Amino acid sequence: MSPRSPLRRSLRGTSLFPVFGLLLSALQAAEITGTIRDADSGEKIPARLTIATADGNRHFLAETTGREGLGTAVPLEKERGESLEIHTALSADPFRVALPPGVYSLTATRGHEYRPATVEVEVPEEGEIEPVELRLQRWIDLNQRGWFSGDVHCHLPRKDLETVMKAADLNVTFPLAGWVTDTTHRPDEDSKTDEEWPTSSEVYAGTDRAYWARNTEYELFTHDGETHPLGALLVLRHREPLDLAVPPIKPMIEKARAEGAVIDL
Repeated sequence: MSPRSPLRRSLRGTSLFPVFGLLLSALQAAEITGTIRDADSGEKIPARLTIATADGNRHFLAETTGREGLGTAVPLEKERGESLEIHTALSADPFRVALPPGVYSLTATRGHEYRPATVEVEVPEEGEIEPVELRLQRWIDLNQRGWFSGDVHCHLPRKDLETVMKAADLNVTFPLAGWVTDTTHRPDEDSKTDEEWPTSSEVYAGTDRAYWARNTEYELFTHDGETHPLGALLVLRHREPLDLAVPPIKPMIEKARAEGAVIDL
């Protein structure tokens, strides 16, 4: 079983059940396949898919069934206190997920201009399951009215952005190439991001989607290692790694503005 397998991921956080029982359920799992379509055109569209047991206590991640190298799936698993976010951003390809017997809720979403679609599926002890279809109804098209969606605070890896932007119906975003959380850290030396500084600035993810790859966040939680929240400062659309710590703030702003940056406090 691969590390990215939805079966393996579905076993996480299930200490209320005996391990043997979980493994037995996994062995008995059946595969659900399906597609997500635009309700009006009938075309397959990218979207986010959330899969949960009927009581919402267990969540599962999907994969695409597109030909190798074409279908893409970006899983997200985040839990912060009472906030739980587990879903998969899917390209416009059929999806699949292996689930043990039970009743499940499948919900597809695509940004704010589509109404969510939910179907309930029962996985039997035996027998095949009919393919699932979720149809998303678009209630408004803001691009046609001259409005474009954007996200200025994005911590996702650049390699995942094209899939996620399409699944969220996002026109433009600013992924963070630099990120520091202490007042003594410089983004060019102590960035918390795992990626190298981008070699290019503007990247297109389709005819109507693009992102500027060189952005930095000063998200100041600590001062010299001690808790001292000062808020977040986003430096958008600059060009070179910033070699200044904050505070003081004025030298950094002057340097960033000289490169054409926008500052968001």
